[in-house]
Amino acid sequence: MKRFGGLTIVQCGYMHTDEQTIGADGREQGVGEALRYQNPQETGLFRQRGVYEKMGLPVEIREVDGGRCAGRGLGPYEAVTRDFSDQVFEAAARGQAVVTTGGFCNYAPAVAGGLRRALGEDQRIGLVWLDAHADNRILGQNDRPLRYVSIPLSTICGQTMERFRREVCGLMQPLDGRDVVAGDLRMLDDISRHNLQAAGIVHLDQTAFRDRARWQAELTALAGRCGVLYLSIDADILQPQYIPGYIKTVPGGQTLEDVRAVAAAAAATGKLAVCSMFCFNFDKGGDAAAQTFACQQAILESVLENWK
Repeated sequence: MKRFGGLTIVQCGYMHTDEQTIGADGREQGVGEALRYQNPQETGLFRQRGVYEKMGLPVEIREVDGGRCAGRGLGPYEAVTRDFSDQVFEAAARGQAVVTTGGFCNYAPAVAGGLRRALGEDQRIGLVWLDAHADNRILGQNDRPLRYVSIPLSTICGQTMERFRREVCGLMQPLDGRDVVAGDLRMLDDISRHNLQAAGIVHLDQTAFRDRARWQAELTALAGRCGVLYLSIDADILQPQYIPGYIKTVPGGQTLEDVRAVAAAAAATGKLAVCSMFCFNFDKGGDAAAQTFACQQAILESVLENWK
């Protein structure tokens, strides 16, 4: 990879709600006014504390705005998603390293799409997915209504939501599931496990996650066969005591030290192009939010200090 010319922070204040469901036709339904916005807090905090400067590059901050996509025939959620893709595309096309903060992992396909458009359809992209959930449901696989937070990984791998992936996220060519290493996924049921296996995704479960030698081997192999890497970190990868600002308690999880180690190892491969940090900016305030942001900061510093 060439040297980066700077670091672009793409921040998102749009929040997911349970009303954001997917219809049988693969289009958004029930969004309307349910698409909430809150001012991203972490960007101001991290700028004040000099976190972004730890990479040693000029820093630019951009904010996702669905209004920029008005007139494209997109629903309100789709417009935000498309702008997310456009912001990543513009930054990566200018040779910037990209960190996305805020929002939920439902925007991960848009991040991958922006990166793919910037680097070219023939670029082989590897994905490191750190999450309590597989988020790999497939539309029509069962009778349960799907939410956008339940389909990002399966969308990225081309298993579902083709129109959404191509027209909204800009990810024309999906990632090969064999170029995905997913860590933890402890909230895994039989359907999600089947979908993981069908895609060929490498899964390091809750116990294997703590095996640093295994991680190093998998990351080295992934970086060896891919031109660039995308690292996606969901807050619920952590044990609940680290993220009291998280909207709900997800049992189990990893220590802050172990997550920092994996994130640092991904950054140190020399192939990292984009890092996303999702679900840290929930609307629980006070000490709960402060502790959650402190853990986000610690992980992000591990990435930036080791990003080659």
